[in-house]
Amino acid sequence: MEGAKKTLVYATRAFDPKDENLILARTDGKVGFKQVRWHDFYRFLRIVEKDALVEEVMVFMEEQGMARRHRFSTADLMALSGVPRAIEILDETLADEVKAELESFAGSRSSTQQPLQQIRAHGRYITIASLRAWDVTSFVGYQMRTSDGYPAAIVQLETSPRSTGREMAIAAMKRISLLEEWEGYGLSDPSAWANVVRTRSLASLLSEEDHIAAVKGFFVESLHQLRDELTAFKKEYPELAWSGE
Repeated sequence: MEGAKKTLVYATRAFDPKDENLILARTDGKVGFKQVRWHDFYRFLRIVEKDALVEEVMVFMEEQGMARRHRFSTADLMALSGVPRAIEILDETLADEVKAELESFAGSRSSTQQPLQQIRAHGRYITIASLRAWDVTSFVGYQMRTSDGYPAAIVQLETSPRSTGREMAIAAMKRISLLEEWEGYGLSDPSAWANVVRTRSLASLLSEEDHIAAVKGFFVESLHQLRDELTAFKKEYPELAWSGE
């Protein structure tokens, strides 16, 4: 590029350090290198005079996770202080009878990943079990990112696009999706992960006297519904490779 002074600006959302000497190795020495993060631009846009374009760019950056602010709010501090207790509650609702019901239904042992890793990577916290010899998994747990802003309890049955038992699984899921409160996703798309899921916002359970018992009841009831439907389905299709109880 023509010009007396040039600077290559490398802007990233995540931390991605670069060696300036390596980046500029093929230049004539008249090019500068500046590494910034997108949240630096966002902080700048917050102090400039606003117009429609600036506001639109800021909204886009907020939606794309490019607008990190470097200050704790009072709400942030309260949320952080409650994390240990919140995880204890999540684990308590996924243990004991819920864990036993999931393993009995699936016919295999269940497993739970590290909560913070799950929440950060997938926005959910679940206990999962594989239905033996059927390439299908079932899990119970929590979805943190929802349309109403409140975490939701979820029970899900899922199969991958490459599952060897996908055709049979889809047929069973279509039957389950007809139940009240159950929704099917990807059931007609051969390339998609297909699932049926039952969801209940935790906000709807606040009126209950015992919140933990209410969530556990939802999990157990949902697993019973899955068991009943697969039991009936297996009578019609004995070749269904489901070994749960």
